[in-house]
Amino acid sequence: MVSINTSQSNNKLRLEILQSHAYKQYINSLRTNKTKEVYTTCFHDFVKFLGAACDTLLSMEPKQIQQRVIDYVIDMRDNRKLSPNTISLRVSALQTFFLINDIEGINWPKIKRFKGEFYTVADDRPYTRQEISKLVNSATSLRDKAIILLLSSSGLRVGGLVKLQLKHMKAIDNYHIYQFAVYKSSREAYITFCTPEARNAIDEYLSFRERLGEKLTPDSPLFRMEFETQFGAMAPAKPITQEGTYAMISKLRHKSGIIQKQTLTEKIKSGRPRTEVMTEHGFRKYFSTCLETEGVNPVYIELLLGHNMGLKSIYSRPTPAQLLEGNGTKVLGYVSGIDALTINEDNRLRKQVAEQDYTIQVRMVEKDKQIEELKQRQEQFEQLIQSLIDSGQLKPTISNTA
Repeated sequence: MVSINTSQSNNKLRLEILQSHAYKQYINSLRTNKTKEVYTTCFHDFVKFLGAACDTLLSMEPKQIQQRVIDYVIDMRDNRKLSPNTISLRVSALQTFFLINDIEGINWPKIKRFKGEFYTVADDRPYTRQEISKLVNSATSLRDKAIILLLSSSGLRVGGLVKLQLKHMKAIDNYHIYQFAVYKSSREAYITFCTPEARNAIDEYLSFRERLGEKLTPDSPLFRMEFETQFGAMAPAKPITQEGTYAMISKLRHKSGIIQKQTLTEKIKSGRPRTEVMTEHGFRKYFSTCLETEGVNPVYIELLLGHNMGLKSIYSRPTPAQLLEGNGTKVLGYVSGIDALTINEDNRLRKQVAEQDYTIQVRMVEKDKQIEELKQRQEQFEQLIQSLIDSGQLKPTISNTA
């Protein structure tokens, strides 16, 4: 096995991979952008481990390739301590590469037996509201605050967030929220929403960019790379990247004290040590948990998360309005979870006070109505008594005085 350690060698190897016919054929065979992103990362990790370009791999005998893949699986299992699920994903990516390039004779069931027994790597709990509040308060830029609030209130993946443009947003003013068209014009397309709190943060961030001279258009990225405030806003906006967004969130997680830096040990030799709250998935679990707690329709939650519902998606196709508002009191939509998704306690308290004031006003109106109805009944009763007296049907009562 060839070991390549220098950055220059890695870049050269990556360039050779990208230019190879075998790699292009492999990537073009994949159906969705998400699969392409994931499988690309998996394949690059494998060739980096081997230090061999695509053409070199394809020139090997099938049994040689098989043994190299087994060595790779053992390294991931024993040295890097990756989970069996992660190993399975990477082996599937490799299997697709060799099958697309007509390499037969590799015993894939045998390879998969080396991945190890399934086990739970982490509890994978959601962020708490207090933890997300710490992330927001630790962020020093309007952009980063808006990103955190959007991720937690929309259930967006980072991969979907970085592709958002202004034309993918639709203002729904009666709720003061935004609707987002995620992965627009692709097979993975779906919609989701954000809270008024997140909309305010986004509007503030976009206004900041305009004040510094940026000309916002429908094709402008919702979130752009940071720039020097004196000159940079005039330059063409470059959208943020997944890697940069992950790095930003990771930095805020340490800065806010949500997670502590872990030193490498015999058990944790390389990579990013796992924590009980995953960097991206923790936001999606927070989103899902909040909506579930508030009784939002489970199918709606899955659709708002962009999950493939299989056959159920064929028979259940709610409109954007139904996803947002539900269907009366029987089926609840996104709006029922807005309060639970809101992070800032001041916003939550203001809403509670406003709801209490509204309830008091409604009850006062109802009380006034009841008093008015009693007055009308009293008047009608007195008129009836007087009419009976006038007709002689009832004699007036004369009280005795001392």
